[in-house]
Amino acid sequence: MNPNLRALLLASLAATVVSAALDAAAPGGDLYMALPGLGLAVGVLAFTHALELFAGTFALAICVALSVLWSEAGGPRRRLAPLLPWVGAALAVASVRAHLVVYATFATYLPANLGLLGLFVATGTACSGALGRGQAPTTRFAWGLFVATPAFALAGAAGAQVFAARLDIDEYPTLRLALAQIGHLLWLIGLWHCARRLPPGLLGSLARVWPVAALVGLAYGAQALGLLELGRPLFLARTTLGSSLASLHPYAVESEQPQRKVPDDPQGVARFLRHARMPTLPADFDLTRYNVLWLMSEATRFDKTSLGRKNDSITTPNLLDLRRSGAFSWKRAFAPSSGTFLSLSSIFGMGYPSMLPLETWQKPWTGEVFLPRDNPAQLFSDAGHHTFWISHNNAKCFAKTVLGVQAGFGDRKLIRSSKMTDRSIADAAVTALGERAAAGQPFFGFVFFVSPHSPYAPHYFNMPGRTPLQLYRQELRYMDEQVGRVLDALDALGLSERTIVIYAGDHGEEFREHGGAYHRATVYTESINVPLLVRIPGLKGRTIKEPTSVGYVLPWLLLHGTPAMKAVAGARMRTQFGPMLEHTGGAVVAEVLGHDRMKSTLVYDDLKLNYDFRAQRTEVYRTKGDRLEHNDRFLKEPALALEAMTRLTAYRDVRAARRRFTLRPDKLDPRGAATAATP
Repeated sequence: MNPNLRALLLASLAATVVSAALDAAAPGGDLYMALPGLGLAVGVLAFTHALELFAGTFALAICVALSVLWSEAGGPRRRLAPLLPWVGAALAVASVRAHLVVYATFATYLPANLGLLGLFVATGTACSGALGRGQAPTTRFAWGLFVATPAFALAGAAGAQVFAARLDIDEYPTLRLALAQIGHLLWLIGLWHCARRLPPGLLGSLARVWPVAALVGLAYGAQALGLLELGRPLFLARTTLGSSLASLHPYAVESEQPQRKVPDDPQGVARFLRHARMPTLPADFDLTRYNVLWLMSEATRFDKTSLGRKNDSITTPNLLDLRRSGAFSWKRAFAPSSGTFLSLSSIFGMGYPSMLPLETWQKPWTGEVFLPRDNPAQLFSDAGHHTFWISHNNAKCFAKTVLGVQAGFGDRKLIRSSKMTDRSIADAAVTALGERAAAGQPFFGFVFFVSPHSPYAPHYFNMPGRTPLQLYRQELRYMDEQVGRVLDALDALGLSERTIVIYAGDHGEEFREHGGAYHRATVYTESINVPLLVRIPGLKGRTIKEPTSVGYVLPWLLLHGTPAMKAVAGARMRTQFGPMLEHTGGAVVAEVLGHDRMKSTLVYDDLKLNYDFRAQRTEVYRTKGDRLEHNDRFLKEPALALEAMTRLTAYRDVRAARRRFTLRPDKLDPRGAATAATP
């Protein structure tokens, strides 16, 4: 066999093994130590999926091999041989770009396209310049290429793989795949150039066809026989190659088929009141006598506020004052999801995200919910309350990509993004409250602050601001100041004694506790544990330690409203909350829905069960002493694992029987030119 072909065969195998091994090493940790065979299974799975995921690189290898063969032939093929490496380079780079442009920004992003053009030129040059028979370079330029090509290729491969590993495993799977493809391509080029320099005898010994074929056959045989199933959940959930399969094989919601009928729960109201951990209200409590003001802030994580930090009166002093003024306060309140769209859909739809008539789009944190007419805002309006919505419009989300959640609100005001967005929101809220006080009409208002959503900006010179977390705390304080201004306005206008005040975060925020940043992609505690405060005039509040859901607040209050309110809240409890609470043993449920991510968690007093539908992976955590979920007990406590699987199966049965959501990965901003409302 031609030495170049032997070197190419060896490099192709070595590049794939190195890429798979490095990717499989990413989850690592105590899981691999507890089960030594787990790491091998994950690595072999990564290797066997390489042919599909690295098709562009293998196309390049085939073109280079043909070029080697044709250069030894005669006629037209010999003349075409020099072009084949460039054809292969084009195919490899086109494969990378195809995955990048899934995110529309990259299609016209000049630096990315220039980088791909440079990769094409470098790949074509490196491959076409290596088609000789290994003769020693005769010029300084040739010597430079001889030394620099493998060095730069191998360094670039390592850099691409490290960059991919640092990206959040649960975000941007196609970007991670593109980086992995670049890494594999550069590993191939670098290792090929190195292999060509091996002594002929050693190269011949290493690059025999039958051992390579046997190794590949064993890997695929083990997969076909199901010997790698132990590692499949971890491979799909925690590796670049496994998570990237979501971009090639989107989640099929049709796979969730009900295994049994789940009837309505005639005891749903009583069951809800028993498990929701909402305070018992007086028998004569009448919601319609009060105004209701719901204050919400983006990406607000409970344990980073003063409510969740001992001896911290600086970060969110106004939230502390709200608690001290008689509000009920929950230490373990969970958002319905880790993204704004699904959380707001659940809150105003009064149901679990998976059981609401909504659709998620290509970016799964975007979509539209189709709320029925009997939504909370409309119910308040029908009861004679003036309704208003005042919020940020970050990235024009409420005009273009987070649709339907404002249904039923009469006055809607979206504030354009600026450095002072939250101050403008507070100004608008104070104005609206003044108008309501002057009119003497009860109201239901929703005020939504953008801080502390990323990007985090500095606001105070007397607070640390070097790290993302320090800047996040500055954003929390800035948001808290605006909340304080609104609460002060309630007092000044004489509205506090007849206004129920609700404050909550729409979801949490990650700071690499599980490798990710920001939010939207996981159901770990840092993504969904939010502050929740409810102040009801005349009632003495308390701190509640048991878990609850922010999605329970409106149904709980509406049970004490007009007959229509009571009927709607009761219906939700009998058809959604009741059946779920009955079958899961009272779990608080949070969900992430999307074509490239599908995750749920069940939260109990002392347990938290996470399930990844795509990976079919279960995680079990004992939350006492492990609040942020770092010690998975699933493989360590078989009895607990069995209990977790039983409860999760019950959850999946209820969800499948009552599922109403749809996935629309083909949709991207269908409203096109929609614009934000005028502030």
